[in-house]
Parts: sequence; C-alpha cells; structure tokens
Amino acid sequence: MHSLTPGELRAALVWRLIKQFGPTTVQVAGTIWLSVLLARNTHSGLWWLPGLVVLAGTIWGLVWASASRRAEQLVEQLRTELATLAGPRNERVQFLLRGLLQDLGINTVDVRASIFAPCLSGQFVQIGRYSDNATFATTIRMHHEKDQGIVAETWAGRQSLKTDLPKDRDLWNRRIVDDYRLPLEVVERLRMQSRSYLCRRIDRVEGGLMVPVGVLVIESLAPKGVSANFHDIVANAYQLELMSTECSSAIRLDGLNGDVKTPRKSDNHNRRMLEDSSE
Repeated sequence: MHSLTPGELRAALVWRLIKQFGPTTVQVAGTIWLSVLLARNTHSGLWWLPGLVVLAGTIWGLVWASASRRAEQLVEQLRTELATLAGPRNERVQFLLRGLLQDLGINTVDVRASIFAPCLSGQFVQIGRYSDNATFATTIRMHHEKDQGIVAETWAGRQSLKTDLPKDRDLWNRRIVDDYRLPLEVVERLRMQSRSYLCRRIDRVEGGLMVPVGVLVIESLAPKGVSANFHDIVANAYQLELMSTECSSAIRLDGLNGDVKTPRKSDNHNRRMLEDSSE
C-alpha cells in the first residue's frame, strides 16, 4: 500500500481544514470588513464587496452542507449494497432481481422474479428468487425438468413472452399443461397463478464464445404485467451481467460442492414435491 509523504499529508490536512472551516472563515472575514467600513463611515463605492463576501461564504456553506449530506447518504447506501453483495448467493441474487424489477417499474406484490441454472443432468435448479410478496417469495420447487415448463422453453429459444393467460383457474391449468407439457397434478398445486411471463436466457462470454448459463423468469398476476418492451431493457440491464456470473459460479462451484445437484430419487417423487413453481 502506498504511504503518503509528509508533503501529501500536509496538503490533505490543509484541504480538510479548508472544507471544514472555509465557509465560516469567509463569512467572518466579510463581516469584519463590512463592520470596519461602517465604523469609519467610509463612502467608498466598494462598500458592497464585503457584503458580497459574506453572501459567498453563506452560499458556500449551504452548498457544502448539502453535498456532504448527499455524500453521507451515498456512502451509507453503498455500504448496505456491498454488505448484501458479500452475503450468500441467494441474497446477492435477490439484490439483483429487486434492482431489475425496480428499474422495470414493476416491483409490486403481484410480481416475482427467479433465476435458474442448469444441473449436470440437464435439469434446472433455482439459485435465487425475489418478490415483494412473502408468499410468492418462498421456494419449495427447486428443480425443473429439462424438457418441461417455461424455463426449458426459454433455454432453447433464448427469450419468451406470455400475456393474457386465463383468469379462470381451470382454464389456466389446462393452458399451462398444453403450453408447457407439465403434468396436470403439478399445475393444480401451483400457488401463483401468473397470467403473464417474461423470460430471458442468461448468456455469458467464455473463451470468446457466448455460452448459456441460466434463465431469468419474471412473472405477474396481471394479464399484462409484463410487455415486449421489457426485453430490450432487460438485455441492457447491468444486473444481467452479474446474474451470468452467479449462474456460472453455481454451475462450476456448487456442482462440485453438492449444492446444485441432480435429484437421486424418481421423477414421480420429485413431482410430489412441486408445491410451488416459477413457470
């Protein structure tokens, strides 16, 4: 680490003193100057100069105080964000998903966002989820089949959009079964009856090639809770690059540690565990 020289230390100290006491010093100097002119009853045409100095010091103080408050607020915000990003993966992913929903203007209790990464078996595992609705934010269904659901569809087609899904639950169930080849008994247990979906495959540049590493799913209870315009916003969002890092890390590291793994039990057993869905 670079050590400051005595000259640099003196310069830093002087700058700190100027920032801290400069406005007050200017105000005091202007006030003294004005007082001297008034005491001498001087009729110089420059009597307005000390008044201008006092005004400048006052403005300097107000501007500096406002800037200092903004800086303190920014530092506190960055500390909070850095603490979040330094936490477990699920917390980091939640932070990214919340920020993306806020940028899209749809961070409401009717919306949920999730990220999935592929397992060695080809199945997809959820690595993070966020919703302002505590019921929808919980996760029970961790694994998704490689050839079923909107996650698999998006993985193959890069992006997808579904809107105006039926309001009637029976009709909705049938639509999901037909569109995504999910078993009816699984669909009937889904708690969130999402009527619109926007999904995007998460790609990452590795070795000069664009490699798919995950799937982002945004879903809403509203029939038009998402729109095609969101595709461009999501594609250019800074969160997407960070999401690709999280997905890549889950594939490479968690797979070795056993956190992201292929279920060893039968598909029927896995389907009985599908109490919740992200399609």
